[in-house]
Parts: sequence; C-alpha cells; structure tokens
Amino acid sequence: MRTVHVGDEVGRHGGGARPCQGCQRLLRALGIRSSSLGEAGARVDLRSRLGGVAWDRLEHAYDDRAVDLPALLCAIGGAERPEDIVRMLRARLVHQGAVVYSATVEALPILVDMVVEGGCPARPAIVGLIGDLAREAARVGPEQETKVRWSRMWRRKLPLMADLLRDGDVEVRRVASSPLASAEFDQDRYLERLLGVCAAEPDGPARLAQLVAVADLLSAVSAAVRDAAVGRVAEIVSGGSPQLRMAGAFVLRQVGPVGVDVFLDALGAPDVEQWRLTWCVPGRRQSIVYWVDQRLEADLGLRLGLGKGLGASADAATRTAAFTVLLRVASRWRAPMADVAAAGLRALDDPVAAISG
Repeated sequence: MRTVHVGDEVGRHGGGARPCQGCQRLLRALGIRSSSLGEAGARVDLRSRLGGVAWDRLEHAYDDRAVDLPALLCAIGGAERPEDIVRMLRARLVHQGAVVYSATVEALPILVDMVVEGGCPARPAIVGLIGDLAREAARVGPEQETKVRWSRMWRRKLPLMADLLRDGDVEVRRVASSPLASAEFDQDRYLERLLGVCAAEPDGPARLAQLVAVADLLSAVSAAVRDAAVGRVAEIVSGGSPQLRMAGAFVLRQVGPVGVDVFLDALGAPDVEQWRLTWCVPGRRQSIVYWVDQRLEADLGLRLGLGKGLGASADAATRTAAFTVLLRVASRWRAPMADVAAAGLRALDDPVAAISG
C-alpha cells in the first residue's frame, strides 16, 4: 500500500492510499481512525473533492502550505467531539482577521456542502464557522486577489445557506442567519428571506438572531426597502418578549429614536440567556451587555443610559459589566465625564468587594 499525503493525494488513489505519517499523527491526536476518512457527509465525496485541490500551494493563518486542512475536514465525520475539529479549522481560517486566505476559498465550499447535504455531525458549529468566515471576508476589499475569488464562490454558495433558515434542526436555524448578515450582494433578497422566516419562526433564539441579521443588512438596501422592512419588524416585535423587542430595537433605531428602557428591560429579564443560544453572543452573561453596548456604537445617550441603568442592577455581574460600559464611554467622549464619574463612584461603593476593589 502506497503512502500519500492527505493534503496532496487523498482521493486520487482510491482505497489503496493511506495518509502520510504526519497526518496519521494528527488523526491519532484527534482520536480519528484513518479508515474513517470521508465519513463527514454521506453524499459529499471528500476523497474526490480534497484530492482535486493542491493544498500545498495554499496558505492559512499558521502555514503557507495548508496540507493539514484535508485531515481536519475528513476528521469531522469520525471525531467523538466534531466541534473540537471545527474550532481547529476556525483557528486556521479566521485567526488573523480581515484576511481571506487562499485555503479558505477552497475549504469553504466543502464546508457548505457538508452542512447542506445533511449527513455531517456538528452542523451548527460548521454554520457558525461559515458565518465567521463571511464576516471576515466582508471586511476585506477587492484589492486582495483571494477576495475576488471568494466573492465568485460565495455568490454561488450563499443561496444554499439561506435555505438553512427553514432547516429541521433548530440548532442549525439558530445560526443560519449568521452568514446572511454579512451578505455583500443581493441584500434585498436575503432581507426578504429573513423577514419571511422570522414572522413564522417558533424558536425564540432563532428569531432573535434573524432580527439581528436584518439590522445588519439594512444599511445596504434602498430607503424604500429599508422603510418597508422596518414596518414589518415593528409588527413582528409588537407585544413580544423583552428580548424580541430589544432585537427589534436594533432595527428600529436605524430610522428613529429608541429609548434606553427597551435595552435595560431586556438585559434585566430572566430570559436574557436566550442570546447565548444564538450566533450573536458567545460567552458569559456579561458578554451580552458588552455586545449590546458595542452595537449601540456612536449613540452616546443610549450607551451612557445603559451604563447608568445597569449600575443599579441587583445582579453583581451586571453591575460589573455596567462599570466597563461606563469606562468605554469615558474613553470615547469627554463631554459626559461628570455623569460617568458620578456613576463610577457609585459603583466603587458596591458592597461586593470584587466589584468595588
């Protein structure tokens, strides 16, 4: 049996080939049997797909020869914890940020097909990775040659991702709007898809994520399309939960003023943890506060009101987050220093030593 490199030859010699020693070591470290290569999706012929790519001529964040990617892509189907493999892929393809690696342009279509064809484990994690790649690519200009290639490829694949908005797996639906939020073409069409799905979506976290994606697309559409979308969002969130109203506020504030109470009510409500089930806010509960503050961007009034309001919370972790929000405001604007200082002094009198210290 001939030894071939997973990155160069997998699939070219059919079942008579085995991974080289380096890739075998990687697979063993991941707990993968080399005989399980190609199991990532029942209808995705990984051996053929990977064997048709000159991975040794492509680069990712860690190496100018992306020869380890095929082993990782294959390993998704055989790992006990496929999410760990997805994290390793993210480290290689998203690590530096604002870069479209040449290996990404070849790996992403394979990831999309794994998810769409339904036989792959860790579909939600893979969709989340695809959303991260799309957000990073949106930050890159056409002066990067790889971005031009990405755009051609992504125009073909993004419609397939939009179909996942109606996927039968609720965890997939919770992250399916992530790639659409960074669409750089046909934004009005994807906006319509999101609104149509959101109106009927039974899952709370999925609806929140869809509304955030709507908010992210609004600036890229015409005023007429934007106004119509805002009207539909107002209907969707009317009478809804505090979290749904806050998600809607990210849309509505783009055409008119929104009071800080809608954010304070949501962040103080028991169901605020729903956000951690979306693609928007990974991490601890305080991360939700930091994410909201970041989305409010240049709105001094809302951000100052957010910090002051949360500072009065009965929850110690929320008060800690409020102090961080106030520091962020102070680092950007000088005018509200009196308000920020007063709120900060109140925070320093907090009875919880970890906060006041």
